Amino acid sequence: MPDCPECMESLGDNKYRCTKHGFIIIAKKLPIKCSLCSPPSLLQKTKNFSKAIINHACDGFTRVSEEEFKVRLDICNECEQRDGMVCKICGCFLNVKASWKSEKCPLHKWPDENKEEQA
Repeated sequence: MPDCPECMESLGDNKYRCTKHGFIIIAKKLPIKCSLCSPPSLLQKTKNFSKAIINHACDGFTRVSEEEFKVRLDICNECEQRDGMVCKICGCFLNVKASWKSEKCPLHKWPDENKEEQA
């Protein structure tokens, strides 16, 4: 099976490695790209934002402090997955997602996420 010209290298046995990020993906056919190489579709962005709204509502529409918001955006501004004010991984608008306490960075880069994982 030929490799995807975008980023996938065949390893045999339905396994592929993203040549840009090193992820191993199991799939029956190509073309395929790893999630870091292909932005989410409009449908997936809609699903992601709908889930974020529900989580935000369940959290009582709680926002992070101004200081935490600034820290989150500073991290996003340095991220290679940022495209303007949109996250290329989930498709969310960073200024919205970073302000909602219920939301997490899809790459687990925000500091409050690390505290929760260690607890």
